[in-house]
Amino acid sequence: MLNELNLELQGKDRTVVDMISSVNAFKRRLHLLCSKLQRKDLANFQNIASELEKQGKDSALLDSARYTEQVNNITSDFEKRFRDFALLEPIATFMCYPFGEDHDIDSLAQNIGAVFHLNPSALEDEMLSLQADIQLKALQVIRIW
Repeated sequence: MLNELNLELQGKDRTVVDMISSVNAFKRRLHLLCSKLQRKDLANFQNIASELEKQGKDSALLDSARYTEQVNNITSDFEKRFRDFALLEPIATFMCYPFGEDHDIDSLAQNIGAVFHLNPSALEDEMLSLQADIQLKALQVIRIW
């Protein structure tokens, strides 16, 4: 899983948006694995399942807290290492689709201003104009269909 992520991040023609998406998908997989461990679902943990089977133990007897802690440590490490991605994600989301109604223009403009050393007030005006541009919205629909 980690090797796959590593290859994805090093892939040719990868954009920041692609990398953010890959890292987020990996973190979600880690959360899913943690959840499965807590339920003692070992479908993704064949080595643990076979070791339990060799010992003649049922998966219900698994001390999942030990393994869950390790997965949580990896998740925490990823949160630290990719902290900048968390800052860039709302910006990337807006850039990919500025017409979404759920964008908080005020905080987004502050964020963009801080990251790129720009005036947030001027950004707010530009962002609102962009969102209201009917011709741009029409172009977006044409590309989708």
